[in-house]
Amino acid sequence: MKLFLDVMYDDTKNARKIKSRDYNNEGKYPIIDQSSKNVISYTDEIDGLYKDVPVIIFGDHTRRFKLVEEPFFIGADGTKVLKLCSSVYDYKFIYYYLLHKKIPDTGYNRHFKWVKEIEFPEIPRSIQSDIVKKFEVLNDLISSKNKLLELLDILIKSRFVDLFGDIELNEKKWKKIKFGELIKSANNGLARRGNDKVGNIVLRLIELQENLINYTDPNRILLTDDEKKRYRLLEGDLLFARVNGNPKNVGRCATFYEYEEQVYHNDHIIRISCDKSQLNSVFAAYLFNSEYGKNKISRKIKTSAGQYTINQEGLKSIEIILPPIVIQYSFAEFVKQINKLKADVQKSIDKAQLLMDSLMQEYFG
Repeated sequence: MKLFLDVMYDDTKNARKIKSRDYNNEGKYPIIDQSSKNVISYTDEIDGLYKDVPVIIFGDHTRRFKLVEEPFFIGADGTKVLKLCSSVYDYKFIYYYLLHKKIPDTGYNRHFKWVKEIEFPEIPRSIQSDIVKKFEVLNDLISSKNKLLELLDILIKSRFVDLFGDIELNEKKWKKIKFGELIKSANNGLARRGNDKVGNIVLRLIELQENLINYTDPNRILLTDDEKKRYRLLEGDLLFARVNGNPKNVGRCATFYEYEEQVYHNDHIIRISCDKSQLNSVFAAYLFNSEYGKNKISRKIKTSAGQYTINQEGLKSIEIILPPIVIQYSFAEFVKQINKLKADVQKSIDKAQLLMDSLMQEYFG
């Protein structure tokens, strides 16, 4: 049996998009787009709230599916709201089925055409419900483990405050220095684009998150020897988001740790190597990702053609606190121990996900 999905575009009467500049950290209603997390921001707007839920969100660029069960606003471009044309299917069943499908790399304008032509198996609603219940148990387990990861991140931030205090209030307590004086080398990444399954990992903005690099679905490009020399990342490098449509995401930072294979970066990311005898990169990443650091970065951001950017000179000109290196390394050691715990939690998440994948293969083929 073939089921068609009807698209509700952003110009429909009962849905409108919220521009990224209007995103807020708090608000009455969630804003959902094709990013890696379901809820990316909030708003107190009322007009244009999408209420006809549940629905499935599909991202043209990311090729991700999301199930949304509460009223929401639509976020960035490339986000489609999928409505089922038949009551024969349960939304959650369709959602899990879509998660199982491997979308071919057909070019983003044709991704949705492929989605509309998917054939769904003829399974009674009662059996669909039984299948969904099994997936929900695993989903709840994975969600609880992810919550634990969030709590461990909060613990790290709490330790940062214990050691360094509220930077905005206690800035005078510490020595201050221009960030540029601590930099040994800096460069933007690879400008060339590509997608080669057997290529080298080239980090994009989507992989660079605050204090984290996500290797779930990395982009790969076959690099030349010269490109490998110029753009290879080394242990302890600081990575900064150079450009974004949302100014709040410009300058987000993470420390690079050696991975199981060599890793490189594209030109949306600035790589910086610091003098380790004066500045620990783990401390630096958490400093730049703090409200103190974000405020410093925001003053150096420029805008052009709807994009917000920061360049190397802007970063170098930022004046930051420089606590004694012993305290910096003490914090880095604490982060290291917490990251070990997080790695164990992540392994249990991965096992649950493997079981989920195995069940999907069993039921969906």
